[in-house]
Amino acid sequence: AQHPDNKNGYLHLLFQLLDDYRLAEAREYLAKYEQFDHSYRVMLFRGMIHWYSGDRDSAFEHWAEMERQFPDEWCVWQNIGDYLVRSQQLEEALVYYRKALDIQPAPRMCDPIESIAQVHELMGNIPAAIAAWEEELILFETEYHFSEGETADIVRREIMRLEAKLNK
Repeated sequence: AQHPDNKNGYLHLLFQLLDDYRLAEAREYLAKYEQFDHSYRVMLFRGMIHWYSGDRDSAFEHWAEMERQFPDEWCVWQNIGDYLVRSQQLEEALVYYRKALDIQPAPRMCDPIESIAQVHELMGNIPAAIAAWEEELILFETEYHFSEGETADIVRREIMRLEAKLNK
C-alpha cells in the first residue's frame, strides 16, 4: 500500500498468493501490477494463476502467447521449460532450456544448464546430465573467468555423484 508501483513487491506478493492458492487475490494484484509493467511477467503470472486453478491448457495458451510476444527474453523460455517439466513433458522442456541458454547475452545465468542436467538425470540419461554439468564449468571459465572455488566445486561434486551412478 505504501509503494504501489514497486515491481518487486508485487512479484513477491504474487508468488506468495499463488503458493497459498489465494487465486482471487492474485488476480486482483496482477491487475494492478499490469498497469505499470508490460513485460512477459504479466503473461507468466496469468498462466500461473490458470495453472494453480487446475486449468493447465489455459496456462499453456497464455505462455504460448508470451513466447510469441517476447521471443528474445530468455526467462520466457526458462519458465515455460519449468512448467513443461511439471507436466512431465521432459523432452520438450529440454528444448526450451537450451533456447533459454542460447539466447542469453554473456555472461549467461546458469539456470538453463542446471535445468538441462536435472532433466537428463530425471530421464535416466546420466552421460547427458554429466555433459551439461561440464558445460557449466566451461561457462564459468569462459564467461566468468574462474575455475576454482566453491561454485565450481559444487558442479564437480554433481559430476562425481553422477559418475558414481554410472559405475554401479
